[in-house]
Amino acid sequence: MVIFTRHQITAMLPSSRLYLVLTLCFISLWISAQELPILQRTFHHIDRTSGLPSLEVNYLLEDDLGFIWMATNNGLCRYDGQELKVWKASDSIPGSLQSSVILSLACDKQGWIWANTELGGLNAYNPKMNKWYHWGTDTTLENGFMYNSPATVFAAKDGSIWCSSMWYLHHISKTDTGISFQSFEMALFSESKKPLMIINEIIEDSATGNLWLATGRGLVGFDRVENKFLYSQKQLANNDPPGITRLLISQQGYFYAGLYDGGLARVRAEGVKPGYEFESMENLPDGFKKQRPRKISQAASGEIFISGYGILKIDESQEELELEWFYKIPNLPQSLPHTIVKHVIKDKAGNWWTASHNGVGVYYPNAPDFQIISSQTLNDENFDNRIYRVFKDSRGWLWFGGQDGLYVTKSECGNPQRIMLEGNIANEPGFVAGIDEGINGEIWVAVAPYLYKIDPQNLSFQQIKVTYPRPELNNLFLMNLKVDDKGLVFIPGIGGIPFYNEAQNSWDNHRPEYASYFYGLGFLDDQHYVTADNAVLYIINTEESTLEIIEKDGQGKNKQPYLQGIKNFMLEDSVAYISQQEKLVTYDFRTEKWSEYSETEGLTGGRVLALAVDTKGKIWLSTDMGIARFDPINKKVETLALVPDIPVSQFNSRAGWAGDGRVYFGTDKGIVHFNEDALRQNEYEAPVYITGISVYNKSVPVISPSVNKGIPVAPEYLDQLSLSSNQNMMSLRFAALNFHSASQNRYAFRLKGFADEWIEVENSHQATFTNLDPGEYQFEVKTANSSGIWSSQVATLNLQVIPPWYKTWWAMLFFGFLIVIILFYIWRLRLQAVREKMLSEARVEKARIEEREEFRKRSAADFHDEAGNKLTKINLFTSLAREQQNGNAELNNYLFKIEQNTKELLAGMRDFLWVMDPTRDSLFDTISRLKTFGESMFDDTHTTFSISGLRKTYHDIPLSMDVRRAIMQIFKEGMNNCAKHACAKKLVLRVSLEGQKLSLCLEDDGKGFDPSLKKEGSYGHGIMNERAERIGANLQTLSKEGIGTKLCLDYKIPQMSEVSD
Repeated sequence: MVIFTRHQITAMLPSSRLYLVLTLCFISLWISAQELPILQRTFHHIDRTSGLPSLEVNYLLEDDLGFIWMATNNGLCRYDGQELKVWKASDSIPGSLQSSVILSLACDKQGWIWANTELGGLNAYNPKMNKWYHWGTDTTLENGFMYNSPATVFAAKDGSIWCSSMWYLHHISKTDTGISFQSFEMALFSESKKPLMIINEIIEDSATGNLWLATGRGLVGFDRVENKFLYSQKQLANNDPPGITRLLISQQGYFYAGLYDGGLARVRAEGVKPGYEFESMENLPDGFKKQRPRKISQAASGEIFISGYGILKIDESQEELELEWFYKIPNLPQSLPHTIVKHVIKDKAGNWWTASHNGVGVYYPNAPDFQIISSQTLNDENFDNRIYRVFKDSRGWLWFGGQDGLYVTKSECGNPQRIMLEGNIANEPGFVAGIDEGINGEIWVAVAPYLYKIDPQNLSFQQIKVTYPRPELNNLFLMNLKVDDKGLVFIPGIGGIPFYNEAQNSWDNHRPEYASYFYGLGFLDDQHYVTADNAVLYIINTEESTLEIIEKDGQGKNKQPYLQGIKNFMLEDSVAYISQQEKLVTYDFRTEKWSEYSETEGLTGGRVLALAVDTKGKIWLSTDMGIARFDPINKKVETLALVPDIPVSQFNSRAGWAGDGRVYFGTDKGIVHFNEDALRQNEYEAPVYITGISVYNKSVPVISPSVNKGIPVAPEYLDQLSLSSNQNMMSLRFAALNFHSASQNRYAFRLKGFADEWIEVENSHQATFTNLDPGEYQFEVKTANSSGIWSSQVATLNLQVIPPWYKTWWAMLFFGFLIVIILFYIWRLRLQAVREKMLSEARVEKARIEEREEFRKRSAADFHDEAGNKLTKINLFTSLAREQQNGNAELNNYLFKIEQNTKELLAGMRDFLWVMDPTRDSLFDTISRLKTFGESMFDDTHTTFSISGLRKTYHDIPLSMDVRRAIMQIFKEGMNNCAKHACAKKLVLRVSLEGQKLSLCLEDDGKGFDPSLKKEGSYGHGIMNERAERIGANLQTLSKEGIGTKLCLDYKIPQMSEVSD
């Protein structure tokens, strides 16, 4: 990849174009033969292995939510970083996409995706409703195209859609009543001379609101107010300017035009008119002009991308226009997918997306631009990619080695030279165990069982056999190499640490009795060295030839191991760094403190394989999962790159080096290296969406408001979801639109109403719930990117589990009502049984009463007949005796008394018989009887008798026989007393009834008496009071001499409703 600035390019352009071409060809050949290209952008590829239905990708688009849409030759794709959702044309699905060949896309302000297809017309997709619309061939041009292949489609700021076909511009607008379609013909010539006129691009002039059209006959305008085309005089005179392929008006106010001849024009927009004759920029890379510009686009951040032969990026923000040209570099898989780039967009996170003939290439600005030295980049099949040691000397030369020898290159761009070094370790004859620089600039290399000293000037070397005082160590397997400030060369390995004194040409060895493997060596000071084996950490005193074990938490005595699984050892600034399985262990000799760093402290899981310290003192780590960095000052571990973003799959142990601003790691695919400042945390907070809903592992479609049939809108737009009681297994799929290291996105979700705790998941983007009780819930999901930064956005979905019909409120109400009805029915049955029992008893009692009444009537009739007959005879005999008494006055008096008593007895008997008559048991009958008695008694006397308050309604008020008898006897006695003693002119019986209270008052205007004076031998009042008490009545006698007398009875009639006069 090459950077051009205006000044640089202008300065290098000779007058002869041929000379320039030859020069560029020579530079290209020289680059391929002499240097390794240093990429400025690493592109990650999306191809068929990612699910792309076709490698021919024609257009890209980011919608308002952040999803990436890809127009391919075999369908329309939507990418969420995890999966590609594909729409294809299908005859079996009504209303689907009409053609699988998608040429271009547009997104209107309602979020509709407009797809311009080949032979399938214009298609519009409403993602919210999951519905397709289609405009195809219509020769009337009222609702379609003359030909079924529109050339381009454009979404204006007001939401209207503009597309083009041969000779025509079409306008589509959405209203409340529907979608309208208009067609406008570009009639420059008569029908017979009409040329092949295609509109290649449509853009909007934000200053005027008019449209600019890129055509084969130059620039054409369109007035949206008057709906007419705007031409120049030359165009009208058939003197056309050069054809234009693409257009753009930049944020800085410049008009860009892609020309048919491959050029690119840039002028101020205010000077552009229809038919403007553009001239190509002179400072374009010659290679870029091999193809016409395929598309010109501008990111929201201001960068302009011209797609064609690679990518031309233009930065207008600086006073000096800056151009960068990125093109496909052969044999570099992390380069652009293809030489020809059709379209470039920049998403909200700043990622670049490129469409090409070989899929999609994505550049992530937060991911480093890793460079690779490998057999592929070197174009050398004999190069062994397995690199186990990496070192850079003070000259800047890069030394590295693996299993087949040593390589050296003077720079990252230089072709490495191989140095054949002999070794005799089985299966690894040239395995390089360690590389370091001596005090005089020589290079020391360990290849067991030899030590090599290499002269960098001519790359000649001296072979030195590693020898030991003890012969059994001659087959020592070497692990590393380190040169101290005195020039001593230490070679840690199996069985000890031999070191070579070049001045004395002698060997010595530090070896404890129980040590086995030594993985590295560090110099604490001139006297003390530090090393570690696969058990413990040691301090070696070189002057006293002693070795001390550093204890850890009480471990280490008698070599009790605490460093199992060690992969690498390094000493830096008095701190020992030990890579141990899935953690980094440190020991600070100044504070004598151990520390451990693992996944909890930010270190991504997997073995820690290699260590390297950069010029800023930070420690770089390669792991099974990626690359991390440890800051010794703040004790923080940052995972900066993961394996999916690195063009290698396996790092090697102890194969790391850092310095001069770059970091190098040996891998199974060569050396990966990068700028230490290029790795930084991914701070983008991506939005997260619910992308799918399944019930019983079957996806719920978007078709109707009923959940039994589908959901009303797509899951990304859904706020409320209702589930029936039998839909008790539900899965929700979600995706975070963080495309950088998307496989490392983490999620946390919870279902409020069920559990408020967040559940974190990795390598999963689905939550499943079963057997939810009926009720209201709220599902929430959030995401963290590959750097562990949690997004502040939370996707929510309100869930309602509808209870079964028998648990609904209306069912409960119905059941309650039914229970009440059942209880009422049971009560009615019980009541009916009680009533029937009572009726039965009543019938029996009635029969008994009727029998008694019948007996009483017969008895009364018999008594009346018998007693009346006898009394009649007595009266007759008394009358006969009076006729024959012959003037005997005394006898006549006796006979008169007998006659009177007989009459009274007869009348009393009649009253008694009347009381016993059950047909005369009403209040009305009782009062009427008293009335008859009173009228007969006071007839032919000076006393007038009357009744007051007698009503017919009293017929309905029954009185018992005892009450009737008591009333009759009390008031007859009162009337008798009035007739005998009162000498009254008026006697009134007043009757009143209030509620259940019956009041009877017999009142005269006679001479009265003093109630306090009781006559001797008079028992009438006492008997009347006793009779009143027996029926529960209250009797009062009120009298005063000279005024009259009142006899008042108050009686509460039982079993009677409240009645009032």
